[in-house]
Amino acid sequence: QFQSGQNTLTPTVNAPGTYLLTITNTASNCTTISSVTVAQDIQAPSADAGPDGLLTCNVTQLNLDGNDSSIGPDFSYLWTTTNGTISSGATTLTPTITEPGVYILEITNTVNGCETTNSVTINENTTPPNAAAATPGELTCTVQSLNLSGAGSSTGAGFGYAWTTSDGNILSGANTISPSVNEPGTYQLTVTNSATGCTNTAQVLLGQTVDLPDADAGPSTTLTCASPSLSLSGSASQGPDFGYAWTTTNGSIVNGASSLTPTVNAGGTYVLTVTNSANGCTSTSQVNVQVNQTEPTVSILPPATLTCLEQTAELNGSGSSTGSQFEYAWTTVDGNFAGPADALQTTIDQPGTYVLTIVNTVNGCENSDEVTVDLDGELPLVEAGPSIELNCSETVGSLTGSTDLPTGAWTASWTTTDGSMVAGANGLTPTVGAPGTYLLTVTNNSTGCSDTDVVTVTEVVFENFEVETLAPSCLNQTGSIEFMDFFGGTPPYQFSVDGGSSFGNLAVVTGLSPGTFNLVVQDANGCELTDVAYLPEPPVVEVELDADVLLNLGDSYQLNAQVNLPEEEIGLVEWSPAATLSCADCLTPLASPIQQTSYLVKVTSKEGCTASDVITIFVKKEAPIYVPNAFSPNGDGTNDVFMIYAGGNALEKIRSFLVFDRWGESVFEYYDFQPNNPAFGWNGEHLGETMNPAVFVWYAEIELIDGSTRLMQGDVTLVR
Repeated sequence: QFQSGQNTLTPTVNAPGTYLLTITNTASNCTTISSVTVAQDIQAPSADAGPDGLLTCNVTQLNLDGNDSSIGPDFSYLWTTTNGTISSGATTLTPTITEPGVYILEITNTVNGCETTNSVTINENTTPPNAAAATPGELTCTVQSLNLSGAGSSTGAGFGYAWTTSDGNILSGANTISPSVNEPGTYQLTVTNSATGCTNTAQVLLGQTVDLPDADAGPSTTLTCASPSLSLSGSASQGPDFGYAWTTTNGSIVNGASSLTPTVNAGGTYVLTVTNSANGCTSTSQVNVQVNQTEPTVSILPPATLTCLEQTAELNGSGSSTGSQFEYAWTTVDGNFAGPADALQTTIDQPGTYVLTIVNTVNGCENSDEVTVDLDGELPLVEAGPSIELNCSETVGSLTGSTDLPTGAWTASWTTTDGSMVAGANGLTPTVGAPGTYLLTVTNNSTGCSDTDVVTVTEVVFENFEVETLAPSCLNQTGSIEFMDFFGGTPPYQFSVDGGSSFGNLAVVTGLSPGTFNLVVQDANGCELTDVAYLPEPPVVEVELDADVLLNLGDSYQLNAQVNLPEEEIGLVEWSPAATLSCADCLTPLASPIQQTSYLVKVTSKEGCTASDVITIFVKKEAPIYVPNAFSPNGDGTNDVFMIYAGGNALEKIRSFLVFDRWGESVFEYYDFQPNNPAFGWNGEHLGETMNPAVFVWYAEIELIDGSTRLMQGDVTLVR
C-alpha cells in the first residue's frame, strides 16, 4: 500500500508486498516493467509485569518481577508509575518499589522498534487489628482468680494475642484471648495480625475487694428438760449483704441454720460463719451450749400382795429424790388409789400396775418407775347350770349348779329378785317355782374369795291366739274359722270348734253353718285356751233410691243410692243410662237430664250379690224469661237499655231479637247471644239518632238447651 510518491521513482509504502515499477517513454510510448518485493518485521516483544503484590506492616518494599517478559540484548526495559514510588531498578526487569500503586513495564525491541507494555498493581494493608480488654468483675474472697476478656478484639486464625502486666499476675493463657489472672493490677493486651504484622493494644484495670464481715455467735446458754431446745443469738452479726451458716460437730441444729437465731436441741459448740455476699469474705464466731437434764431418782419398795381378806396395800417411794424442787404423781390405768396420789407414799385397793413420776421443777426433767401389785386369791369356778323351762304341767323345777371346789370347802347361796325359791337355797341344786333370774354365789371358805353365776328360768305360757272368720255369703251358704297368731305355748297345736269334744290339726275349719262356736286350742304340753266365734246369716244386698222427682229444664238432681253394705264390701256400682250423669260407677251421681229419664242403679257386693232400684226424673221444659214493657234511655244508669232477661239454666241462646216501629221498620236487630247482657240490648237509637218516645213491637226466638225453640213477642214503650 502506497502512502505517497506513487508516480515517482521513490514512493513511500506502508505494507509488505510486491511492488511493480513501470517506466514509459512518452515519446515512443514504449514501456518497461520491473518489480521489487518489500518484506515486513513488526514482531512485538512479550511484556509480563508479574503478579500483583501487597505491602504490609512487615513488607515495606517489594521487587517487581518482569522475568517472564522477552529477554535479550535486543530489548530495553522501562518501569513507570503515576501513583507509586520506584526506589531503584526502573530500567531492569526487577525494580524495587516502596509505595502501593500501578506500575507499567514497557519493553522495546531495539531492532524493529516494536514495543509492548504490561502493568501490575501493588496494594497495601497496614490497618491495625482491633484490640479490646475487659474484666468480668473484681477479685474477692471467693473469686480468687478470673479470666480477663479480649472480646471485641479481632479474631481468627491470622491473629495472635499477648497479655502482659507489671503489677498483676497471669496464671495461664497469656497468649489467648481470655487469660486467667489472680492478682489485681493493670493488664495489657497486644493483638497482632500475622498476615500483615500490624499490631494494636488495649488495657484493663482489675480491682479487688476482701473486706471481712463481723461475726458474733452471742452468749453461752443452757438446755434443760423444760427447754429441750432454744434459739441462739447472732443478731450482732447482721449486715445488708450478709449470709449466715451455723455448724456444729457435737451438737444438733433443729432448724434455722441459715438464720441469725437457729434452734438447737443438744449441748455442744456451735460455730457461726458470716459471709459477705458482696465479696464472699467470711468471719466465724462460736458459742457453747451447756446441758442440765439430769433426771430425778425414782425408787419404789416392793408392795404387799392383795388378797380377798387383805384388800389394801401401801406403795412406798421414799427411796426417790426428795426436796422442795420435786413434784410427785402416782398414776394407774388398771388399779385404784385409796390414798393421795401426789405423795411418795400412798394406799391402793386394787391389783394393777402403778407408776410413780417425779418432776424436777428446776430443770423440768422427770423420771418414772412402776410397780405391779398382785392379787393372791383365785376365785372359785362357779356354774349356775343350764336354763330350765316351766309350763302349765311342770310348775316347779330343779337348778343344777356346780363348783370346782371340793365338798366342804365352799359355801353356796342362791338368790333371786323376780323368781321364787321353793327349797335348797344353800345347796347347788335348789328347787324353784317361778320364772326369773337366779344368782348362785360360791365362797371359798379358806380364802374368803367368791364368785357368782346366773341362770334364767323361763315359763312357756300359752297366752293368746287370734281367730279370723269367713261368714256365709249369698253365693256360699257356709263359712269357715281360721286359728292364727299364736302367742306362747309349745307347738304343734290342736284345734276344736265344739268346746273340746273333738280336736283336729288343721288351723282352718271349713263348711260351717251360721251359728256360735266354742273354740279350744291345745298346745303340745296340754295347755289350752278358749274363745267364742260367731258366723252370721248370709247378708242380703239392698239398694234404695229417692222417689221420682220433677225438674226444670237445665236443673240438676243429686241421686243417692242408699245401700245396706259398708263401702268396703261394695264391689261394683252401675248406673244406666249414664250419658247425663256425672259418674256411672258411684253411689251419688249428679243427674242433668234434658228430657224425662228413668235411671237404674245396680249394686254388686264383693261376694257377687246384687240389688237394683229405679228413679224417674220428669223435666219441665219452660224457661223463665222476662222482657220489660218500657225503658228510659236517658243515661241515668237505670233502665237505660231494652234487653232480655232469663233465669235458670234451660236457655241455650237467643237466636234473634228484633224491634220495629209502628210503621214496621226495623230499628234494632241482634242474633245469637246470651241474655242478661246490656251489650246485646237496644239503647233507643237508630242509625245514630235518638228515637222519640213511642211504642215499639219486638219479636224474639229463644233456643232451649234441648234444641227446641220458643217464639216470643210484645211491645215496649220508650220513655224520655
